[in-house]
Amino acid sequence: MPDITNLDTRLLAAFVAISEERSVTRAAERMNITQQGLSGILARLRNQFDDPLFVRASRGVSPTPRAEALYPKIITALESLRNVMHDTALDPSRINTTFRIAAADYALSVVIQPLYERLRSVGPELKLAVVPLQIDMVADQMRNGQVDLTLTVPEFVPDNLYTSILFSDRYKCAFRKGHPLATQKLTLNAFCEAEHLLVAPNGQNLHGSTDIALAQIGRSRTVGVSVPNFLVAESLLQTTDLIALLPVRLLRNCSDRLFVTEPPIDIPPFDIVGVWPERVHTDPINKWFREFLRMLIGDR
Repeated sequence: MPDITNLDTRLLAAFVAISEERSVTRAAERMNITQQGLSGILARLRNQFDDPLFVRASRGVSPTPRAEALYPKIITALESLRNVMHDTALDPSRINTTFRIAAADYALSVVIQPLYERLRSVGPELKLAVVPLQIDMVADQMRNGQVDLTLTVPEFVPDNLYTSILFSDRYKCAFRKGHPLATQKLTLNAFCEAEHLLVAPNGQNLHGSTDIALAQIGRSRTVGVSVPNFLVAESLLQTTDLIALLPVRLLRNCSDRLFVTEPPIDIPPFDIVGVWPERVHTDPINKWFREFLRMLIGDR
């Protein structure tokens, strides 16, 4: 049986950091120690587990099969140790803290109102601070403490961050109530011939999941304009002949302003995930908050 008397939690934390960063340099920065110090810890780990654990790769290091098998077990072990250190029951009603969230307008429209109402009823001193979602800044914002939780779609999640699905949604077609298409069934031909509006938070192209679905059946559409958020999208739809595919949860609040119908083509649904860094992964109040949010929004 391996001797664990000399195995301290710093070794395990270093193993996790190297596993997730795939770089001794970045792992050392993450742990706020020198690269030489981390190399010494890695040598102790290799001796403890009698395995190289990490080998040089074209960029950084790669885990050995032994390291890959150890990773989930070490994560669980560290989680258990932290739980021991926090053996008192968590009481949100007595906690004074602010949860910092980054999200685009769609996620905010779905989440913020019910979250604020329920959160205040649970803990009067629990507060929210919301910042705009900046796709290229997510990792930095989370690691430097500006953001505790980001709400976004999976394809925008940087590496080495934790994720969990909060809820799923699907698309329906929307346009102004006086639109010519509002008086007839929306056919595939009419759908393809209409001029479309696309919500593209990153603003990089005029191509989305709808275009992929159309291409699979040999069809295409014309996207006349892309906008960065859904608030602008709704305004344009009300004053032009543009049509758009918008999330069902968002359209629940637009039924008196827009005509909503099923699209004539199957568009894959999408997930909204919560994303958080190692910094708050095992923090009891942040763990409680993430589960609270998941249960609140997932049931709606």
